[in-house]
Amino acid sequence: AGVRCRPSAPSSPPHGRGSGAQTAVAIAVPFRNQLPLQDRSAQLQRFIPHMEAFLSGIPDCRSAIVVVEQSQDGRKFNRGQLLNIGFALAKEILPEMTSFITHDVDLLPSADMAPIYATPPPHGSAAHFASVWPKYTYGTFIG
Repeated sequence: AGVRCRPSAPSSPPHGRGSGAQTAVAIAVPFRNQLPLQDRSAQLQRFIPHMEAFLSGIPDCRSAIVVVEQSQDGRKFNRGQLLNIGFALAKEILPEMTSFITHDVDLLPSADMAPIYATPPPHGSAAHFASVWPKYTYGTFIG
C-alpha cells in the first residue's frame, strides 16, 4: 500500500570484454521525499545517472536499479518493507542476479569501489561495504 517502483532497464553486458563470465548486480533504493527536511528528489536526480555510469564501467556486468518509493501516507518510513519489495522486483527484472545491494540515495560510490560492487559475496553471506562512508563508522552502528 502506498509503494511505487521505478526500475531502470537492465543494462546490456559490455561487448568484447573479459572471459564472458557475467556479474548481475541489482541495487534497491528505498525512497521517500522528505521535504522540507531533506530534498530526496534532488538526491535521486544525482544518484541515478551516477550509478548508471558507475555500473556501466564494470566489465561484464548487467545491472538494474530499483527505486522503491513509499508514499506520503503519514506512516513512519519503512525501509525494511521497501527493501523486501525491491528484492522481489529485482529478481523479476534481473533473474540472473548474482548480487543484491541495498543502497541509500544520498551515498555515491567512487570509482575505486567498482571491484567491491562487481564481486558477489560468498554464497549465503552478506557484506557491509558502506563503512567507507563516515555516516556508518561510529562504534554503535550495527547495520
